[in-house]
Amino acid sequence: MILKIRGQNIIRFSFKTNATRIKSLLNATCRVTVTKREMVTLIVATTSDPASINPAAALLAMPGWTAGPILPPDMKSFVNKQTRVIQHDGSIVKEDDLDSRWEEAAGEAVDEVIFLSRHTAVSNRPALTVHPIGVLHLKEGESPPQGGKPGWAALTSPRIGPWLRLLKKMAEAHSLVPEFEITLEGTHHGPITSKPTMFLEIGSTEEYWKRQDAAQVMALLMWEGLGLGGGEAVGDWNSETGKRKVLLGIGGGHYAPVNRGKPGWAALTSPRIGPWLRLLKKMAEAYSLVPEFEITLEGTHHGPITSKPTMFLEIGSTEEYWKRQDAAQVMALLMWEGLGLGGGEAVGDWNSETGKRKVLLGIGGGHYAPRHMDVVLKDDVWVGHLLSGYSLPMEEPKPGEKHIGGTWRQSIQAAFEATIASFPGGEIVAHLDHK
Repeated sequence: MILKIRGQNIIRFSFKTNATRIKSLLNATCRVTVTKREMVTLIVATTSDPASINPAAALLAMPGWTAGPILPPDMKSFVNKQTRVIQHDGSIVKEDDLDSRWEEAAGEAVDEVIFLSRHTAVSNRPALTVHPIGVLHLKEGESPPQGGKPGWAALTSPRIGPWLRLLKKMAEAHSLVPEFEITLEGTHHGPITSKPTMFLEIGSTEEYWKRQDAAQVMALLMWEGLGLGGGEAVGDWNSETGKRKVLLGIGGGHYAPVNRGKPGWAALTSPRIGPWLRLLKKMAEAYSLVPEFEITLEGTHHGPITSKPTMFLEIGSTEEYWKRQDAAQVMALLMWEGLGLGGGEAVGDWNSETGKRKVLLGIGGGHYAPRHMDVVLKDDVWVGHLLSGYSLPMEEPKPGEKHIGGTWRQSIQAAFEATIASFPGGEIVAHLDHK
């Protein structure tokens, strides 16, 4: 006979006897002690990838870790509370069934799997990404280039949304934003798993894969997100809490941007950007915010969508500085004086008849624009759109073609058209930064 407890734990009784004895056994009281297997989180890293092993090393440098069992053939593991870190030397996307292999080797039930990996992109833009995995679009018989199997999608980790929000806060607090973009990616690649799974990635070039500050933020995300520091874990699913809406994203590009806007769009630029930058520098110096605060331009990025000339004024880059009253006061004075609210003449009103008609369209460089800014401060020019290198993604020419692919042309075209529309009668001057 078979005794089932909650449909999972099975105890088998085997005997040879007659019907009377069977009946008496069925009527008997049977006490059974059932040991429930421990549920653990697997974090998987590969030594072949600095964007994978560096966050793992930073996490293992935190308190409480001890050596765990070897996962055959030779994978090291480390243990801390309900978390297990596995290190191997192979491809992060092709080492299949690590969850079931761990269950068999260690006798522990795996609750979820988190993979650490590098991220690549033609834009080369620095990024910290989170995404589910699967290869849903391939037909049976096709060979997935990055692991998985055709038509398959892993169970999605409920932590993806909460951890994305937490990652954004941590990256901002550690001054990785705006240099790094914090973003979701679409479902893609392997390896094959049977438990809820997500990838945490650092991108998008070797320079950024090796960044220790990015690795540290990823380690802190796991430390706090899994409750290893003693706090409550972030992102555990509970349908009884009332928060039960789950987003299934369909369509769009590979990235699912956190900061709004729309692809290929550029707002009209405010003509006040250049004049107000110069005024802001003077005010910040007068109020002794310089050199503690850097006064700078940033490249064109994020939303929201507008149809009128637009600019952002920002204070950065951590909560300590966001709350600084002296910085807030200078920004308030900039708007007060810049808009003529105190009775003086407003600063930065566009007039093509004044003779000052040169408008800088910045192309290239990093997110911050010191070379473009140098021209703006010295030459008294107006400021149009500023396209950082990550806004100019280029792709190698396809066989038989001579032109460079990618959306860099689209970016320049959109920026040029928006700048022209913002400065009627202006003389647009392209300023190239080769960084």
